[in-house]
Amino acid sequence: MKYMKTINVITNQKLFSLLAIGFYLSALVFLPQDLMAQATNRFSLEYQTLGNLNGVSTFDVRGQANHRFLLDEEGENLLTAGLGYSHTELDDSTLTGSDRSRELRTFVPTLSLMRILNDEYSLIVSLRPGFYGSLDGSLGDDFRLEGGVVVTKLMSDNLTMGLGLGRGTNFGRDLIVPLFQFVWFASEKVIVRGLLPIRASVWYIPNQNWEFGAIYKLQGSLYNIEGDTNIAGARQLGFAAAHLGGGAHYNLFGTNFISLEAGVTALRRYQWTNETGTSVKIFEDPWREREIDRVPYVNIGWIQKF
Repeated sequence: MKYMKTINVITNQKLFSLLAIGFYLSALVFLPQDLMAQATNRFSLEYQTLGNLNGVSTFDVRGQANHRFLLDEEGENLLTAGLGYSHTELDDSTLTGSDRSRELRTFVPTLSLMRILNDEYSLIVSLRPGFYGSLDGSLGDDFRLEGGVVVTKLMSDNLTMGLGLGRGTNFGRDLIVPLFQFVWFASEKVIVRGLLPIRASVWYIPNQNWEFGAIYKLQGSLYNIEGDTNIAGARQLGFAAAHLGGGAHYNLFGTNFISLEAGVTALRRYQWTNETGTSVKIFEDPWREREIDRVPYVNIGWIQKF
């Protein structure tokens, strides 16, 4: 398969474990976008728009770069360093002033260390010391540390599974959640992988030029807005959406792919909270009761594997 690279310094069992875990290292523990990670270094750029409902609409631009480093000759320790940036514009025609059209940004370095413990088990630790907010004020107020730990087991020649715990804000809230990871090579052309509850996908790869997939992903964050709102008591804005869709990658040339994804959102969270995480009120009703579910979305992008 074109995802595999021969690494001469490690054994066959360690090679498979390394590559299988590599499929999701870039996507591990609440990364700000769906990278559809594979066993390569990579750069991606994407644009996404969500349809309007009840006066609320969004679009965002996201970029991510990752590079991997073998830390020893035996190949037992692999460090993935990444850097991600997102710019989201959220429009709400029912509000006024700065709350009517808001720019939300994230700037997130990522460090993920994988250690192969033996022929069956591996440990992955991921840290994301990032900034979440407008990024035009005090960066200290926008700072938050996210990350997680996963222990994986090589169940068979085709299946790797793992359990762990992570802290992140893909739900639009700051939560600690259990994680279930899996990578299954169903055949030479079909790969099933996921990190639940954050994402899961099935990819069919008929040839070197095309990849087709069915995708679930939970995408969102919790943004600091202190001093930048007319809503009394609001200090944070949580925005998140669960996506169900289909996608395709086409090899334009060399290692450059264009990607297209489309579907619907099964859930959208749009919630203003105070410093304790309690929902604040706008007018007479709690914001969390507003219905903004089930809208179409489209995602187009460019991926370079290197």
